[in-house]
Amino acid sequence: INSFEAIMKDTEDIYTNVIEAEEDSFMIDNMVELVDSLHNPDGRRVFVFMNKADLRSLRRVAASDSSTPVYLPVEQVAETIGASRIITTDLLEEGSAIAMIPEKYCLVGANIFSPEFMNFHDIYQNLDVYRMEIVAGGAIEGLKSTAVLLPAGE
Repeated sequence: INSFEAIMKDTEDIYTNVIEAEEDSFMIDNMVELVDSLHNPDGRRVFVFMNKADLRSLRRVAASDSSTPVYLPVEQVAETIGASRIITTDLLEEGSAIAMIPEKYCLVGANIFSPEFMNFHDIYQNLDVYRMEIVAGGAIEGLKSTAVLLPAGE
């Protein structure tokens, strides 16, 4: 492995499901479909990456006795959609998201952040740059262990 395999794509393959959001569907339904599309028979952790604005929309609930909105905890939204964790990023456009089983994405040079590695390589002045140079790749390992949600109409 000498490059990073992108998870965000618009064509489905044996490793990644691609789901296009329905035009009039609720975002929460799209997110549940995204997480449910993963092949996860062992019940491993599922991480979801999404735009901050989309997460804010999922968290917002109208209070029944007033017009003041209430925001659910992120953990409750994650549990609702079937994810272990939600991570926000500005790199994804609104309406898109990625779900993945982190143990099924492999990096070259596993355990490079272990104390043993750091102690062994103390002689390097710029350890972060050295780490980036030796960890130059990643790949999706598990079949259907990643999924992409594309915005409606794309």
